[in-house]
Amino acid sequence: MIYGFPDDEDAEVVQIDGDLGAAIYEDKESIKSVTYTFNAALAQALAGRESLDRLHAAKKKLDE
Repeated sequence: MIYGFPDDEDAEVVQIDGDLGAAIYEDKESIKSVTYTFNAALAQALAGRESLDRLHAAKKKLDE
């Protein structure tokens, strides 16, 4: 989760949950790194309709 706040002093906080627990980062370098990774993954994501179409196609194949 990337939390953004309107106050410049507390502009963003990153919370990462995983199998081994959670971590919260407030330093600019960690936030920059996580934001970069998130935006790179988002750029590769399919549009909602295309994702749904692929899921339906996969289900149809499994049902055959």
